[in-house]
Amino acid sequence: MRPSTQKIFLILFLFAALNLAEACFDCDCGHVLPFFDYQALTLETPETEITSDFKLNVKADSISYLALADPKLHFHWTSSAWACSCNFSGESGPKYTVEKLNIYADQAFNDTLPAGASLNSLFWALNGDAVTALEEDAAYNYFWAFGESEEDIRAMQLLTHEKPTALDTPFKFRVEIVKSNGAVLTAETGEIVFK
Repeated sequence: MRPSTQKIFLILFLFAALNLAEACFDCDCGHVLPFFDYQALTLETPETEITSDFKLNVKADSISYLALADPKLHFHWTSSAWACSCNFSGESGPKYTVEKLNIYADQAFNDTLPAGASLNSLFWALNGDAVTALEEDAAYNYFWAFGESEEDIRAMQLLTHEKPTALDTPFKFRVEIVKSNGAVLTAETGEIVFK
């Protein structure tokens, strides 16, 4: 083989190696907003007549994504779609952490918990397989889990095995969250009856 042919093959080989390296290590993911913020809460209950455990799902509502970093300007020889897995917006969690979380009922739950008293001592927080007891003014910051897309911010799940003293009486529960930026968000359930 002639030396000039060898140089051409070497240049082609180096060009292919450069393209492969760029495709593997330089993902062009566009604008990814790492944090999310929520301006409201919604509460969902699987049942309105409770015969066993009471589950309460706290969902983030009015979601916006924050903290856009300026994109790098760079030239691409080839698409990195062959070897990249990009992050999704909101993946780093809420921008403002939860400073306090409290659960209240509109009526006396029992003799020791009058209407308006925190019911955190009765509730547990579910996070996958982990179960955590809530304390009063709980700073519970890991309940927002993420799926594979921006729309998949799962609800925080709260659970209690306790029933109120007054069965067959309609209760309304209120969840209050205080975020680290000072915002106070509340949401209320419809009527819940324990049997």
